[in-house]
Amino acid sequence: MTNPPQARTYLGCAALLLAVASAAGCATPPPARLSPPITLDQLDVSQYSGAPCRLLRPDRAARRHLVPPGRPVTDAATGGPGCQWAPAGPSYPAITAGASTTEGLEDVYQGRAGYSYFAPTDIAHYPAAELSTAPGGPHAGRCTVRIGVADRATISVTATYPPSSGSPFAADPCGDADTLATEVMGQLLAASP
Repeated sequence: MTNPPQARTYLGCAALLLAVASAAGCATPPPARLSPPITLDQLDVSQYSGAPCRLLRPDRAARRHLVPPGRPVTDAATGGPGCQWAPAGPSYPAITAGASTTEGLEDVYQGRAGYSYFAPTDIAHYPAAELSTAPGGPHAGRCTVRIGVADRATISVTATYPPSSGSPFAADPCGDADTLATEVMGQLLAASP
């Protein structure tokens, strides 16, 4: 038996609507935002992503017990170009800094399960997070702070104490990372229009 034309049209429309509704119901919504919003001006750090040693002027590095100039390295926090400054003495940490224009702070928050230590903070009124991948967290002598400076950009600063440093501050390198990150942000904000 053949369906009349009106029935075929109705069945065709019903099948189409069912397919659209099914497809819409199966779409995965984007994950909820985890990181705090950036409430100040977003900063353009693209000029530092390929030249991270410019993130900290020599006079600012020396003021923070670092030996200028820094040397180019791979930033372990971002996997991109970084700059490392040697400490002026055994009781100070080495500092590595870099600028990423491919990840925002939201990416860091979405990957927080991969860190042994993760603590929200802010640097110069920009949202940030202190992190560590070491099994002992920052108590192992290494801490990174990632600052959200734009939706798709972060500044990273890592403080690393050698295992034999004997420094009383080696148990809390996050304080050193935060101090240097504040220094870097002060320089960036001073150069902003």
